[in-house]
Amino acid sequence: MKFSLEIREGLDGFVFHVKQSRNPNHIFLTTAASLVGLYLFWHIPQPRITQVLVACIILLLFGRDVLSKWRGADVELCVTNLDLISTGRSPSDYRPSNISRADIYNLQYREAQHGGAEFPDLPEGLYVEYNQGMPWDASACVLPHVGRKQTEDIIQKIVGRFPDTGKLASRPSKPSQLTSLNLNVPTDR
Repeated sequence: MKFSLEIREGLDGFVFHVKQSRNPNHIFLTTAASLVGLYLFWHIPQPRITQVLVACIILLLFGRDVLSKWRGADVELCVTNLDLISTGRSPSDYRPSNISRADIYNLQYREAQHGGAEFPDLPEGLYVEYNQGMPWDASACVLPHVGRKQTEDIIQKIVGRFPDTGKLASRPSKPSQLTSLNLNVPTDR
C-alpha cells in the first residue's frame, strides 16, 4: 500500500507525519466474504433469532474491519526535548502513546508481525523500547507503516538532534530465574 512520509523540523524538535491511503482490494474482499458468509448462514435451517444474532455478529466484526481499512492511516510522531508523542489512527493495532525521551533505551525498525488468535497484529515501523518501571520490556510502535530505510533515516534525525536519546535510560535487569522460599528470613516469635 502507498504511504506518504512528511518530515517537519521546528525549534523544539521534529514532526513525522505518515498518511496511508485506503486499500480498495482489501475492502472489496472483506465485504464479499462477509456477504457470502451471511448468505450461506441465512439459508441454513435454524431458529430465526439465532440467524439474526449471528448475522449481527458477522456484520459487526467485518464492518469494523472494513471501516478501519476505509479510513486508512494518519499518524503523527512529535519528537521534542522531553517526549515522543504519537497520535493518530491506523487500521493495524497501533495505539497512540506519549513516552518520555529519558525513559527510552532503544529505537528500532520492526517488520510486521501477525499475532494469531491470542495476540494482535503488529504493524511494521518505528518501535521504541522504554523503561516503564516493570520487570519486563515495554515497547510501542510510535510510527507505523514506514519501511526500513525511512525508519533508519528517522532514527538518524532523532539521534542527530537529540544525541542523548537511548543513553539516559538503562535496560531493566533480568529477574533471577530462581524461586526464593524466604528460608533465610527469621520468623517473628
